[in-house]
Amino acid sequence: MPAYFLLLIAIIIQLIAAFLAFRLVRITRRTTAWLFISIGFLLMAIRRCFTLFEWFARGMSLMPVDIGSELVGLATVILMLLGVAFITPLFRDMMRTQEGLREQVEQRTAALTQSYQALQLELQEREKVEESLHLSEEKFRTIADFTYDWESWLAPDGAYNYISPSCERITGYAAQEFLQDPGLLERIAHPDDHARVVKHLRDDLRNPDPHSLIFRIVTRSGEERWIAHVCQPVFTPEGRNLGRRSSNRDITRYQRARAEKVELEAQLRQAQKMEAIGTLAGGIAHDFNNILSPIIMYAEIALREMGKDQELRPYLEQVLKSGKRAADLVKQILTISRRSEQQRIMLRLSPLVKESLKLLRASLPVTIDIQTQIAAEWDWVLADPSEIYQVVMNLCTNAAQAMEERGGRLSVGLDKVELAREQTSCGISVPPGNYLRLTVGDTGQGMTPGVLERIFEPYFTTKEVGKGTGLGLAMVHGIVKNYSGGIQVFSEPGKGTTFEILFPLMASEEALEPEPVAAMPEGKERILLVDDEPDIVAAAQIILRQLGYQVTALTDGNEALAAFRAGPEKFDLILTDLIMPQLSGLDLAREVLALRPEIPILGCTGHAEFSSLDKTRSLGIREIILKPLIPAELAKAIRRLLDSPKEPGRLNPPA
Repeated sequence: MPAYFLLLIAIIIQLIAAFLAFRLVRITRRTTAWLFISIGFLLMAIRRCFTLFEWFARGMSLMPVDIGSELVGLATVILMLLGVAFITPLFRDMMRTQEGLREQVEQRTAALTQSYQALQLELQEREKVEESLHLSEEKFRTIADFTYDWESWLAPDGAYNYISPSCERITGYAAQEFLQDPGLLERIAHPDDHARVVKHLRDDLRNPDPHSLIFRIVTRSGEERWIAHVCQPVFTPEGRNLGRRSSNRDITRYQRARAEKVELEAQLRQAQKMEAIGTLAGGIAHDFNNILSPIIMYAEIALREMGKDQELRPYLEQVLKSGKRAADLVKQILTISRRSEQQRIMLRLSPLVKESLKLLRASLPVTIDIQTQIAAEWDWVLADPSEIYQVVMNLCTNAAQAMEERGGRLSVGLDKVELAREQTSCGISVPPGNYLRLTVGDTGQGMTPGVLERIFEPYFTTKEVGKGTGLGLAMVHGIVKNYSGGIQVFSEPGKGTTFEILFPLMASEEALEPEPVAAMPEGKERILLVDDEPDIVAAAQIILRQLGYQVTALTDGNEALAAFRAGPEKFDLILTDLIMPQLSGLDLAREVLALRPEIPILGCTGHAEFSSLDKTRSLGIREIILKPLIPAELAKAIRRLLDSPKEPGRLNPPA
């Protein structure tokens, strides 16, 4: 019986060990090892079952096993069972620990995966932002680099963070030069604007509002340009100063156009003023010519009746000479003051220069002294008086402006020079010959060689806005060149400037010598003389009668018309003033020609606007002679009309 119980206990213990080993398969997840152990325990239990069955088959008479061996086996099984029972909790704890670690690893792995995914998203966003920033920077740089204006970014320490390439087009200096030398802008500022530019750039601009400044710079090539500068301080949201952003625009053309507009407005006002002066001068000239006419005519009458050896003759000749000079002066003033097409005539230059200086004197400060030296006795040139006036006024005005601040001496000279060979100066070639030299000099600040080379360029000027457009000397150059004349300029800084203008001299001195009082054309025809000035009528009547004419002299247009209507065939010519009260000479001519279309009519006037035959052609007036009446010219005009064919409406050319 004891053996029986031992086998039974061994079987039970081995089955329990097999079960525990099988449990360890699930706990340890070591399937192969514990499965074999579990099977081993199970096989051992089966073997003992077979032993037990064999014993029962023998009738329990003989025990097939050794009790001692079975006790040792049982002890071994018990120990193995205890080992398995002891290991099982350890494995269970170990597995729990392993599961906890696995969960922690999985959680950490999930967290790391989530962090990694977030990092990936952040990196993608950052790449997008960087790409966006890069594109934005490219757009900004493209816009800034290709903008017409000169853009810059100045750091708080005064260095440039950025400057656009347009600076080279405007200043002549490359962007790299500005980056390497931040003070370059101050140095290229115009001397007159330098202080304002330095103050503006060095001001502590705490005010976030834009600041602007208009100033001039001197480019690398020496050209002066106007810059419209706008800048604005830049701050971060926290208030930290990032520097100053600025934009510089080249407004030289605008400034020149503005200056030209001012100059044109001034010229318009001057033209309106001259037009008003011309209107006034026309009325004054009419009265003045009416006064000069009897003076000249009575002087000639006296000279004709006076012997050549008379003591008073030189005095009368001087009276006649002065009267004619006064008449020339009136004509020149009228020519300058009225607007007319350019027409070159033979004229004396010295009276025109003197009269121009008289007009200029009133506009000059008292600190400028005008000195004249007119050495040329023969000063006849072929020119347009208004163009000569422009040349003189432009040169003298420039000279005066050069002496505005400190005053000085304005020298004007006129003399005769002879060129033995061709010379070239200021782009004009002057052939050999005789010339009249007009010299205009000043004691002003002078010019540098660089400025001297460009003074005749249109729109080039060193003056401030409102004081010139750079067209004056260009106009002088054009006029002188058209006259086949020449220009020379001498100037040094601090030593003033001198202009020498050459005008071709007319003919020879003998060709235009004033003729002495000589025999004038005579006749016996009948003349109706009409003028509202009794002195003119009386003097003209004496002269015409001395020439052999039969003269009916009247001072009223209506009386003259009545006399003509009383006997149209009694007169061979009508000499009438064009401007008379009540019935003018134009109305008289109209009425007379209605009665007798072929009768010649000679008009005389002191108004320049009636000097053109185009204005009187429709009225049938054959010829017009300007007052003051010169006896020789009057006699020639009368003879010319009387000897011409008697055709109605025919007009003779002006005398």
